[in-house]
Amino acid sequence: MKISEVARVQTEFSDVESGLAYADARGEAENKPGELPGELRVSHSHRDNIFESFSGDHSEENNNTKSEFDVETFSTAPAEVTSESSTAEPTLLTAFERGDPDDPHNYPIWRKVCHSLVLVCMCFITAMSSAMYTPALVDIETKYNISRELALLSTGMVLVGYSFGPIIWSGVNEAFGRWYAWTVGFAIFLLFQIPTGLDPNFQTLLIGRFFQGFFGVSTLVTFGGAMSDVWDYSTRSYAAAAAVFAIFAAPALGPVISSFFIKWVSFGWISWIIIILGGVVLTLDILFIKETFPPVLLRNKAVKLRKEGHNVCAPLEAIPPTLKNLTTKYAIRPFIMLVEDKALGFLCVYAGISYGLLYTVLAALPVTFSTYRKFSFIPTYLPSISLLVGVAMTSTFISATNRNYVRALKMSGAMVLPDQRLKPMMLAAPLLPVGLFIFAWTAPFRHVHWIAPVIGSAIVGFSTSTIFISSISYMIESYKQYATSAFALNAIIRSLVAVLLLLVFSRMVEAMTLQGTFSFFGGVAILIAPGPFILHRNGDKWRKASKWA
Repeated sequence: MKISEVARVQTEFSDVESGLAYADARGEAENKPGELPGELRVSHSHRDNIFESFSGDHSEENNNTKSEFDVETFSTAPAEVTSESSTAEPTLLTAFERGDPDDPHNYPIWRKVCHSLVLVCMCFITAMSSAMYTPALVDIETKYNISRELALLSTGMVLVGYSFGPIIWSGVNEAFGRWYAWTVGFAIFLLFQIPTGLDPNFQTLLIGRFFQGFFGVSTLVTFGGAMSDVWDYSTRSYAAAAAVFAIFAAPALGPVISSFFIKWVSFGWISWIIIILGGVVLTLDILFIKETFPPVLLRNKAVKLRKEGHNVCAPLEAIPPTLKNLTTKYAIRPFIMLVEDKALGFLCVYAGISYGLLYTVLAALPVTFSTYRKFSFIPTYLPSISLLVGVAMTSTFISATNRNYVRALKMSGAMVLPDQRLKPMMLAAPLLPVGLFIFAWTAPFRHVHWIAPVIGSAIVGFSTSTIFISSISYMIESYKQYATSAFALNAIIRSLVAVLLLLVFSRMVEAMTLQGTFSFFGGVAILIAPGPFILHRNGDKWRKASKWA
């Protein structure tokens, strides 16, 4: 495959960013007896996709091959340099050979675990930071002489940053690599803890919180693709279960942890705690974690092989990332996918509403146990742990059901079964309104035991986290090389819904009471509950009609 061919399909092929697309190619490639250990190949499926992209011809002649896989190979023995070979266009590397130690899927298990743990810790710290200002709302109101709605912006601005950040970080991830995206983003996230920790004025507090969300979301955008880089389909759900535990458990634990510091010190200490914890994790990341993004690794491999005398190149070199591509392609692609891909738009809107409802429970728990049940300061935030219990149930549930997915995959003989990933969501969807109604009709009443609203919030935690992880798994397997853009769209929509509900929550409680507000939210959850069933029924048809799936 020559560079000239690639240039003709630049708008299509430059998007090879997902580990899954390369995992498919890796699964297709077979070692041939007698070939040198360093042999590399271009898979038949990739060549067909490229040909179809620029020709638009899907006729049988595109698939006329004598064997199952038509591959281009080159020997790792240094080639004799001739005038003809020196002017020939280089071979394009699009996949690792099976067993290649540079392939992240072939990393030893200890390295995979370390890689996953560091990224999970980054996600945990970022997500925890978003909710740690909840116990400080009264102090913020008093210090700056502002209303509760304005005080809630200390959390809302982080979610606004979550809405804008994915537009940039999905492009950085695709163009430069995952490690670069999450390391740079997380480092700047820690730097913006400094202004919020130095006793700032209210405007500086809001600006600092916005940029904490903007840069911190880089870890949340990249974690799905990073997990698919190192774990195959049979084990990916276990890694995803650990990641979702971190992402959803963190907002539940954040208020509990910060309440101790706010009671005895000040809310500025929240930032210093984040810097300390994040600094340790960032050091481990810089020292021990390496890039896992296949296009970047293939580029590095091509550079190394050229030094050994081979005439090769990688897709990232053939179509280098430019500022124009970042701004006109990667940044707007999530929005194009929203309009053009019915399945993705449907899923993101459903998951976004569910995520927003979770944040209303996080906002309501302190109100319930301080205003209505008269708990003291620190015990007011302990019921947030109920969400943690629900998330732990999700992690266990997803891990247990992964065996069913692997069994269905083997029976079907397919590479992926995206619709099977929706089955946990189909269980969680009807439970979400149940949890909200239990919370609505027990939370404000002191004569009802405190465990009742805690049970309701635990069900909400289980439902929303199950919906989240199912949607992530669905997007990984449906959109492959475009998965990062799908993650970005999902993050944008759910963050916008969450910040909107958070800003109107206090007004709704004043106008409708806590019971009425959550009864309304329960009604919304009933209306959207058929969503996963509709997507399961129509998803295959919608994906076939989409150029992105």
